Amino acid sequence: MARDIPLAPVVTTVGAPTALWQRLLAGFFRLLLLLLFKTLVRPPFPLLWQRWIGRLMSSITLSESGLDVGRMSDVPCGGEVIRSPLGEVDGAVLYLHGGAFCMGSPLSHRSITTYLASRSRSEVWVPDYRLAPEHPAPAALEDAVSCYRRMLMAGFSADQIVIAGDSAGAGLALSTVLKLRELDLPLPGGIVLLSPFVDLALSGLSSFTHQSIDPMLSRAWLRQGALMYAGHRQRQNPLCSPLYGEFGGLPPILIQVGSDELLLDDAQRLAHRAAVHGARVRLTMFSGMWHVFQLLVGWIRPADQAMQQVVQFIGECRHVPITVPDSGRVASSASLQAWSL
Repeated sequence: MARDIPLAPVVTTVGAPTALWQRLLAGFFRLLLLLLFKTLVRPPFPLLWQRWIGRLMSSITLSESGLDVGRMSDVPCGGEVIRSPLGEVDGAVLYLHGGAFCMGSPLSHRSITTYLASRSRSEVWVPDYRLAPEHPAPAALEDAVSCYRRMLMAGFSADQIVIAGDSAGAGLALSTVLKLRELDLPLPGGIVLLSPFVDLALSGLSSFTHQSIDPMLSRAWLRQGALMYAGHRQRQNPLCSPLYGEFGGLPPILIQVGSDELLLDDAQRLAHRAAVHGARVRLTMFSGMWHVFQLLVGWIRPADQAMQQVVQFIGECRHVPITVPDSGRVASSASLQAWSL
């Protein structure tokens, strides 16, 4: 009998910027993150202080203008729906913001969500899901599922919806899909995970080896968020840490990660595990980039490239080609076996 050969993800590496001004700009943002975020957003600083620094940092990001931003009225947690005034909509994106489950909001991630609303012909639904420690698991998951149900009630078919998120929001996005499958609800057309935090046990090797090169994240902050959200007992529960889940029957998955971040190993392990379970997975690693660098879309070239790829992936999931205004094509090298299983 022929031996079954496990599937492998499509792995792409995008080179670091070469233009001098882009390297200088990236260096400036690295230093800013190191001084303000990595140094101040972590224990022993109080959570209210960390949340204030997070709001301050989000003020440097750029948002698209000319969009309609409305409030969610039929979802208990609230949130916002972002629409293009042109009315060219092929579907919707459910976007779950990051922040280690304990900070962040729809406003803090407007650079990403407004870009998606203006470029992907989507309504972008951004729930203001409940945060830990005031509301530990499964509160955020319940809010995400509730929002998805509301999107179906609004007339979007499941295959028109893409669920996306960054960092803890990416982990929550994947946990949401696992919960939808458990509830026997129709699954979305695709999943987008930016710098996913999918292992709250923090067992990934890069969470140790990249501590000195990641300009943004600290293990102390990630551990704080994991314990506030899931506690000790649930850190390997797939609905909190979806790395430990089963991925059979899931829709196509796009994962993006920076080469310099603590969560690099989370992205790599997730891509291989999901592919072995039969999911179609595309993993793109951006050289020299840090955690959720996509927030700087409009500032640095890798963020523009990453968001263009996300928009194109959304179109592929809906079988509706989307042409993204190009500021230069992604120069990349691809490999199906970038590391050993």
